[in-house]
Amino acid sequence: MIAYEKKIAMSYAEENKAIKWCPAPDCKFCVENPSLVSRPVLCRCGYLYCFKCCREDHRPCDCPTAESWTSKNAAESANTKWILVNTKKCPQCRHPIEKNQGCNHMTCRHKTCGYEFCWLCLAKWESSHYSCSTYAKMTEVIAYF
Repeated sequence: MIAYEKKIAMSYAEENKAIKWCPAPDCKFCVENPSLVSRPVLCRCGYLYCFKCCREDHRPCDCPTAESWTSKNAAESANTKWILVNTKKCPQCRHPIEKNQGCNHMTCRHKTCGYEFCWLCLAKWESSHYSCSTYAKMTEVIAYF
């Protein structure tokens, strides 16, 4: 009989717009807001969230602004990951450089730097006959496969 009563209570909570389940992980509580006003609510589990959008409390901004902010941060995070994967810093001036094509002989174009280096090992490019030991080690490993 207890399982039946629990099902009825869960069904009531699901159908009632003034009641929402707490979005905290593993929380089994629900919160009632009879006025349906967008406001922060504190669940018995201790999680503070917005009743309207069920996101973490985002006072003083409204729900659409909070959603916009969250998507903007996610997009910036993706940009940061791309930069970390596809760029390196000039060994001399530390300015980020993108290698988009060509050989591994790089020349920093930041202001007056002009430092020439190897893209793979970041060592100074001494001559036109430069031999990168990183590349040699990589080709040796590839040769074994």
